[in-house]
Amino acid sequence: MLVTAPFMGSVNAFDNGRSIGSVIFILGVVSLVLLLARKYIGLWLAGVRVLVITLYLFVEEQLHISCLTEQIVRNMDGSFFQELANMAANSI
Repeated sequence: MLVTAPFMGSVNAFDNGRSIGSVIFILGVVSLVLLLARKYIGLWLAGVRVLVITLYLFVEEQLHISCLTEQIVRNMDGSFFQELANMAANSI
C-alpha cells in the first residue's frame, strides 16, 4: 500500500491507474526465471529497475502529499474547522 488518507481510502501500485504494479510484478516473474536459470547479472538488473521504480513512486507520492497538506492548510486558514483539517492533513 502506498498511501492511506482518512475518509478517502488508500492507493497502491496496482490501483493508481498507471499499471506500475503490473510492471513490478512482471519484473518479479522475470527475476524468478533469471534466478532459476542462474543468470545473476540479469537478476541484479531487474532488482535495480524495481528499486528505481519504487524510489520514483516514493518521491512522487511525497510531493503530492506535501502539496495536498499545504493546500488544505491554506484553504482552511481562519476556518472554524482548521484544527480538524490540520489533523486530517497530518495523518496522511
